[in-house]
Order: sequence, then structure tokens, then C-alpha cells
Amino acid sequence: MANTYFRFKQFQVNQDQTAMKVCTDACVLGAYVQAGKAGRVLDIGTGTGLLALMLAQRHTAGEFDAVEMNEQACLQARENVQASPFADRIRVHHTSIQDFLPTEKYDLIVTNPPFYTDYLQSGKQAQDNALHTNTLPTGELLEAVACLLAYEGEAWVLLPPYQMDVLTQEARAWGLYPFHTLRVHSLPTKPVWRVVQGFSFKEQPITAKTLFVSDSPQVYSQDFKALLKEYYLNF
Repeated sequence: MANTYFRFKQFQVNQDQTAMKVCTDACVLGAYVQAGKAGRVLDIGTGTGLLALMLAQRHTAGEFDAVEMNEQACLQARENVQASPFADRIRVHHTSIQDFLPTEKYDLIVTNPPFYTDYLQSGKQAQDNALHTNTLPTGELLEAVACLLAYEGEAWVLLPPYQMDVLTQEARAWGLYPFHTLRVHSLPTKPVWRVVQGFSFKEQPITAKTLFVSDSPQVYSQDFKALLKEYYLNF
């Protein structure tokens, strides 16, 4: 049974009411994205509020909107935000991204979207919606990003390799182009496990990096420790 909470250095994420728990790949996304001078940040499908909390810790000038359509997850995200030092800068909205209508565009959008499309589902609605593209098909996600992202802004997405390839091809139809790719491996001997990719409205050369989470089983790599040292209690 998954732990009911995950304690970071500056905040705690309770997760007993959400289908998606704190996981390594989401933490990599939250630690890797650089908001720079982004004033307005949007987290699509916030779940527990993890990404908004991680980014708010590092980017103290940012204002954050976090969107979550599942009612229980939304309530839990609000609970986590209110208990954090960043409560005055993060707003959690109970709505789908398709129905979200902000008055201004965003300098930065982050999302760890559901990605299974043709896989057997569990029959548990909250879990299936969190993992499968039932409620957020790729095209609708890209449409939302294209509509809500400022022209000079960046959108960062976390997906498995195949799903990232599909999204990247579809993104071009919305005028969104990749500019940076982080390929994440669990071990040096394992294939790419997840891809973190940045998109913008400007077509430009793509820079690429690789991250190995562990050097060997149960031994975290130095790069992974450096990336998460501001967050993980044991680093």
C-alpha cells in the first residue's frame, strides 16, 4: 500500500485521496523545469499539487494556477497548498482544462498528463482517468496549451518515449515546437523510461540531455541527487 504522504524539505504532499501518488518521474519534471522570469505559471492536471509546490519553492516571484478536474484530488491539492509556505501564490481550480477560462495567458505551463490510450483499464474511475486519456486526449491538451501559453512562453511535458513522439508530431499542427529534451533512464543499462520535453511557439534547434536516476540498483546517481537535493530529505 502506498504511503499516505510524502515529506519534502519545505512541504508535505498528502496523497491518500488521489489516484496518482508522488512518483520519481514527476519529481524529476518539477525539479528540472526552470521558470526563469515566468510571472504566471499553470499546472494542468495538478493531482496532489506536487508540480505547483515544487516550482513555487524555487521560483518565489511566480503566481501559480493549478487545474484539477477530480473533486477529491482537487480538495487534497488545496489541503497540501494551504499547509505549505506557498499558499498565497498557488490557486487550485476544480475544473477540466477544457473548461478553464483564465483572463491572461501563462509564461510557463507544466503537465504530467495521462498517457495510456489502448491499454486495459482497471474499472476504477479515478485511477483510469488519471492514467488513461479518457478525459484529456492529446489533441485537447495541445489545444489548451496553444490557447493558454503566451507567445514567448514555454510548455513542459512529461511522457513515456512513444507517447512523447506522438505528442511532438501533433504539436506542430498547433504551432508548438520542441526546443529541449531530457531523456530519463532508470539505470544506464535500461532504455529511456520517461521524456521531459520543452515546447515553444518558436522553431529552433533542439538541445538534449540524459539523466540516469540510479547508477546501479538502489544507488541513486550523483546527477539525480544534485537535481533533487533541494527537495528530498535524504539528499
